[in-house]
This record gives sequence, structure tokens and C-alpha cells, in this order.
Amino acid sequence: MKSYILCALIGLAPHVSLAQDLNSADTYANAEQALPKVKGVVRRVDVSSQQITLKHEEIPNLNMPGMTMPFYVAEPAMLTQFKAGDRVLFSADDVNGGLTIMWIEKR
Repeated sequence: MKSYILCALIGLAPHVSLAQDLNSADTYANAEQALPKVKGVVRRVDVSSQQITLKHEEIPNLNMPGMTMPFYVAEPAMLTQFKAGDRVLFSADDVNGGLTIMWIEKR
């Protein structure tokens, strides 16, 4: 039983670390350095749900093939910078069970 709990805690360590990073002032710098950068195109910006829909290439850290889908954003202010049709470079991660854009910029 103890080894099972230890294995479970070790498996959660990367997610705990990221959650702690979300509370720091260096969130975006950390995400830009630690997560892979992925090319995408903005399809929709939905300020009310704090989501941005992207057509994107493969996201290696999420083991996700290229597709079009909505993502939450780590900071709502990110949404005001983009409109449909913008080409972007971004980093995404799983934050508390929601796929979240951690860093994004226009290409």
C-alpha cells in the first residue's frame, strides 16, 4: 500500500509543480521555456467562456495529434490580443483537467 501511494505521488509531481508555477510571477516565462512551442491558427475567441479555439499541429507534451479544438487560457487578457485568422505560436498544458494555453504569441 505504501509503495502504491508513493508511486501515485511521484506520478503527480509534474502536475503539482506546474500548479505551483501558475501562482508565480514567472508563469509565462516558465511555460515558454519548459513546454514545446506549437504552430496554430486562431479559429474563434470566446471571451465569455475564457477560451480560444485553435487549429493546431501536434502537441507533443499532451500526446495530441493536430486538430481544431478550444483551449482555456491561463490569463484572460490573452484573449484580447487575438482574432480569428491570426497565426500563432503557443504552449499548452493540462491544468486541473483542462487543456490550457500557457503562453501564446502571433507569428
